[in-house]
Amino acid sequence: MGFFAFLIIIAVAVGLYYAWKIADSLNKDSSTSTTPTPSSGAHITAKAPAEKPHIDPLTREALVYEGYEKIAAAKEEKMVELAVKCTKSNPPLDQKIEHLTELINTFYALKTECASHGTAYAKEFAAMWERDPPYIVKYENLLSNLKANYDQLKGNEEFMNAALEGLEGKVIAIIEQKPGIKQIDLYKDFDSRLKSSISEFLYRYSKSDKLVRIKEGNTYRLYQKNATP
Repeated sequence: MGFFAFLIIIAVAVGLYYAWKIADSLNKDSSTSTTPTPSSGAHITAKAPAEKPHIDPLTREALVYEGYEKIAAAKEEKMVELAVKCTKSNPPLDQKIEHLTELINTFYALKTECASHGTAYAKEFAAMWERDPPYIVKYENLLSNLKANYDQLKGNEEFMNAALEGLEGKVIAIIEQKPGIKQIDLYKDFDSRLKSSISEFLYRYSKSDKLVRIKEGNTYRLYQKNATP
């Protein structure tokens, strides 16, 4: 009887030992997170996603501005160049309308391109060009006015082009024929639209020492250099 009791004790001990080993193995497996791969079913250790590097707000702003400048510089330079052509050089009417149209199209092309690069670029564009009032409004209004009054403006342009041809010679001829004529009376021999052109010519002509202007009241008496009284 004692021998059988001994065998039972041995069997129980062995069973407890293997039960402990199995439990210990399960505990080790559960302590490691594993994820099966879709293709093979093998397990790999899961890793936490890497943290994004921190960028100082001022550095981020500088990077946005640098990126904005790369895409905007050429179009901005073109816009300024076209604006100068429209307002400073006073080109022919049709050419002026062409320049304004190109300027406006370039503005909105740049705006669209900036928006396609994200909110930061769109804000940079707005800060540069859409303050109150937006830069482009002046040129949109100018273009609208030119188109609305095109026929009248075109007629004036054609008149001036024809009238200015030979105008200086006609002015000189009148001064030679009427030495001492008052400048205010000289204007009466021409269309009123030519007054500023005549005034500008007389000023330049007097600087060349070929014309003498003698002040009288609110006007001048005009003489050729060799006909001064």
